[in-house]
Amino acid sequence: MPADITATTALPFDIHTLFEHLNSKDDLALIIRAHLYLESILIRQIETALAKKERFDCAKLTFPNKVNLAVAMGRVDEADCAALIALNGLRNKFAHNLGTKLDEENEAQLYKIFSKRQQTFVDELRDTVGLDHTGRLRCDLAGLIIATNEVHA
Repeated sequence: MPADITATTALPFDIHTLFEHLNSKDDLALIIRAHLYLESILIRQIETALAKKERFDCAKLTFPNKVNLAVAMGRVDEADCAALIALNGLRNKFAHNLGTKLDEENEAQLYKIFSKRQQTFVDELRDTVGLDHTGRLRCDLAGLIIATNEVHA
């Protein structure tokens, strides 16, 4: 993946570390890491919008509730929700069956769910010709993470 990708909104982590983490050959590690990055972004976006963040414990919310709260607060575009929830569904597949393997269809379904805005981020990363489904999935996840980081409010 390109090392020179930058985001308009500062990332709460090093982009090179993100790409290293998403370069895993293990499907479970790839999905769990992407989910953790997204959850971290959602928590940060929610907490930065709260007047008294010490009065609210974001850790008690489920991932879908964090997504919905971030949308309700104007921190995540509603059109972007489906892909975030779909990634949570992939994470849950692994939670219920650690032997889950991702294939071409999983990647294609995730990409199809992306909003046009999310697809723009992903397409910028996919400029490498000849990516297999795992390479495309890595681009999908990196683009999703970077797109989610962009604040909408």
